[in-house]
Amino acid sequence: MKIQQPGFFIWVENYEKCVAFYSEVLGLPIRMQKGDYLTNFRFGDGYIILEKGTPAPKSVPAAFVIRLNVADVDAATASLQAKGVEIKRESFDWAEMGSFKDPDGNSIQLCKFK
Repeated sequence: MKIQQPGFFIWVENYEKCVAFYSEVLGLPIRMQKGDYLTNFRFGDGYIILEKGTPAPKSVPAAFVIRLNVADVDAATASLQAKGVEIKRESFDWAEMGSFKDPDGNSIQLCKFK
């Protein structure tokens, strides 16, 4: 099997807030929108699609994490914190990490492998 393009499809309750977060805070370019219920973002060589809907119950732990590999975790952390994002910074022997959530509580990580 040859994967042509990786992607994530995420149902969110707070659609408008999530669209603003992914476009304005994370800076992902919008590739396409359908009405007021679906937005497709460019995500490196792949995509993230947000659709207005009901996500998994909050009692169910996240089954995924969106990882953003960056050149400088400290700089990316400072940039996001300046936009009001709360980030938990961690350092491991194998990577520098910064963990945060989108407005619907989906997990996102900044990562720089050592």
